[in-house]
Amino acid sequence: MQPPSPQVATPLYRYRFDGAEFDEARLELRVAGLKVEIEQRPLQVLAELLRHPDEVVTKEELFERVWAGRPTVDNVLASAVTKLRKALGPAASERILTLPRIGYRIKGPVERIAVGRRLDSRLELRAGAQVPGREHFVLEAQLNPSRGSEVWLARHAKTREPRVYKFSADGEKLSLLKREATLYRVLAETLGEREDFARIVDWNFETAPFFLECEYGGRNLGDWAAAGDELQQLPLDARLGIFLQIAGAVAAAHSVGVLHKDLKPANVLITPRNGGWQLRLTDFGSSRLLDPQRLAELGITQLGLTIVPGAGNDSTSGTPLYLAPELIAGQPPTIQSDVYALGLMLYQLIVGDLRRPMASGWEADITDELLREDIGAATDGNPARRLAGVAELIERLNTRDARRRAGEQMRDAEHRAEAAERVLERTRARRPLLVAALAILIAGLTVSLWFYAQALQSGRQLARQVRIAHAVNDFVALDLIGAANPSTSGRSGVTVIEAAKSALPRIDTAFADAPDIQASLHQAMQEALAGLADYDSAVAEGRKAVDAHMKSVPVDALGLSESRIRLAYGLSKLGRYPEAGATLDAAAPEVAALAAAHPQTQIRYWEALSQIKLEQLDAKGAAALDRKAWALMQRLPDAATAFSERIEFNLADSLQMSGETAESEALLHDLIARQAQTWGPKHWKTQFTTVVLANNLMLQKRFDEAAQLLPGAVEAISAALGAADRRTLMAESVLGYIDLEQQKFAQALPIFTLVHDGFARQYGENNQGTISYLSNLAYATQYNGDPRGAEPLYRRALASALAILQDDNPQVQFLRYRLADCLLDLKRPDEATALLNDLNADSLKASSQLPAWDALLAYQAGRLALQRGNAAAALPLLQKAVSELGNKMAPTLATFRKRDGDLVTLAANRISR
Repeated sequence: MQPPSPQVATPLYRYRFDGAEFDEARLELRVAGLKVEIEQRPLQVLAELLRHPDEVVTKEELFERVWAGRPTVDNVLASAVTKLRKALGPAASERILTLPRIGYRIKGPVERIAVGRRLDSRLELRAGAQVPGREHFVLEAQLNPSRGSEVWLARHAKTREPRVYKFSADGEKLSLLKREATLYRVLAETLGEREDFARIVDWNFETAPFFLECEYGGRNLGDWAAAGDELQQLPLDARLGIFLQIAGAVAAAHSVGVLHKDLKPANVLITPRNGGWQLRLTDFGSSRLLDPQRLAELGITQLGLTIVPGAGNDSTSGTPLYLAPELIAGQPPTIQSDVYALGLMLYQLIVGDLRRPMASGWEADITDELLREDIGAATDGNPARRLAGVAELIERLNTRDARRRAGEQMRDAEHRAEAAERVLERTRARRPLLVAALAILIAGLTVSLWFYAQALQSGRQLARQVRIAHAVNDFVALDLIGAANPSTSGRSGVTVIEAAKSALPRIDTAFADAPDIQASLHQAMQEALAGLADYDSAVAEGRKAVDAHMKSVPVDALGLSESRIRLAYGLSKLGRYPEAGATLDAAAPEVAALAAAHPQTQIRYWEALSQIKLEQLDAKGAAALDRKAWALMQRLPDAATAFSERIEFNLADSLQMSGETAESEALLHDLIARQAQTWGPKHWKTQFTTVVLANNLMLQKRFDEAAQLLPGAVEAISAALGAADRRTLMAESVLGYIDLEQQKFAQALPIFTLVHDGFARQYGENNQGTISYLSNLAYATQYNGDPRGAEPLYRRALASALAILQDDNPQVQFLRYRLADCLLDLKRPDEATALLNDLNADSLKASSQLPAWDALLAYQAGRLALQRGNAAAALPLLQKAVSELGNKMAPTLATFRKRDGDLVTLAANRISR
């Protein structure tokens, strides 16, 4: 055979005339900018006329070029022209002139722009010729090219059996044919012959032109969809059925380590079968074998799998529209890059347009909420958040009905939780036992809601998730509440914590053979006990939840991650920060792997990390995490209202603590407006956020504005939750802080006495909130002129802090500083020295928003030197301290001068004497 002739290209154009636009390459007509739905034959007639403007195209020529010389019915040409004129509209249709008994012409001028080309055969192949080396098969038509190879449809000369041949004339393209043959053998010998792969019958790799010989699998999906309206006429379930066939083939290929790398409608074949459609995956020429050793195991020769530059092995060897973002960035292909392409094809099949890209706002095209979630999870731009594999996408689609039912059950559980909370609101401050029991019930319902949510978001183990949710409900409603009910327990005067703890043993006995249910119930009890501030018991339940998850087969990675996050939160409340951090470290890989399908778990992970940093008084670190959590939350419009509000509140709180009060104030105003709309302006949640806003204004020295907000807020919260509730006490404390800032120490004393005593009764002395309020009570006592009365208060606070916190903890450091300041008031420099020498300035800077810790420490060192009679050493320290405090902390300097007088002058006078 002669070498192939040079490639010949037939140009293709886009034509424009009288508001009409015809794209010859896509065979698409638009009028006034809108796509016109019309059959192909009239468009082919239009193409022939436009190629010869102002020239007559005879009927015989049109019959030959459009109908291949075989018109099917009488008047078929006249009918096609009538349809064409109707589609073009009045102005453009007048361009088409009829020449009776002769043909048609289109009046010029016509604007045309080149948009592509149609390749003629480079191998001098032609329709009607024999297939080289296969004399019984005759070439019929050239199909779409595949990576530089020529693809031809041929038929057996006698039986008319169709075959597809993929030809190549040179070594570079030959390597792609060999690769495709090799990978097909991997698929066939591992999976067996399957109907969903286009079958390779034979090949010729010896003499040019080289080729693969394949069974005919039908038209490619893209051409089939463009040829008519069959795709648009299919109901949604039928379209999903088409997709699931494609996805099933891809998942099977992935299961034996074969990546396709060029998934698109053109590489899927479709043919009618038994009243439906048979789909086949084809063109593995650019595919990749994840484990090349698999060839040796199967005894297959490694044909075409050596990486050759330019042979289609790079990360961007696929079709651009279907390339995952990480491939465009140069990363290697993975299973998830195939998932991305499938997700895009799923979107196109659902909307009925296989040419439509996924542009911004694509969600509006998908009315089914679950399908929106599935497409979004498959096409997430970040592969770390994308679905991990095709099987997961298939399972989600196959369990849509069950997920929808789980959603209905979730909404029912939400209604019950809301009803319980309304009862709780009415019962507070009147029947404490029932209040706490209802609080536990709500906690249990919250956990069961979480399991319903997981069932809704993922098809995996859906029945198991719903079973667990029911078990949680039954245990909380029957065993737990029953233990607190004298009529069923036979005991009176049972506290809720006692009832909760008495019900705990039943978890492991009643569900000994069901560790997954054990895990969920221990998690529910962990939440309930944390809500009752029994963090020791809550942590114990959290450990049991994690252990039970680890015993489940298979391990529920999502449930395990959630249990670890909640356990870390409880550990942080007990000051066990290293263990809390290690627990979150253990959860980190699972959280990252689950983030795409379960972004709310990622948010809770960041929330727990932020809590640990706040407990350690690292407000800036907490704010950085809260920013990420809030940014992700804003992309989840269906997230629960309370969860969304909590994350925004967290960010406002950490920003406030880190000194970014203006940004925090803006967030708080936004949150109050949303809560007023959701809960009502007088609801305790709205009013509690108002208290935090007042605290923010206080930090900005806007005392009058802050004071105006507080009385009504305190009253509303107290009325709803009771005077002893921690949120009521926290609201009261802000009034005390305003008094401290304005040096109204006598007014602050009764407030901090009330708040500290309330916290101590509920949470005990070894609680960080209790310690903080005791420290402020001591401070108000000291600066109200009673340092002797303040000293034992400081010492109690310091002892409690050391019982739960490390010695270098910022709160411990701050208490040492305050006690040293008090001891200097009492003229006991030796004791003060021991405390000051152990202080860490960096730790102190993390402990509060005070901007001049170096100056404060210098001031105390100057006081200490003066009390020891060393005025010369004291003077430079005091001068430096007074200068910096005057610039950064003028109110504090005024407080010191009111107590100490002018120490700089005092030191200078002593030196001059």
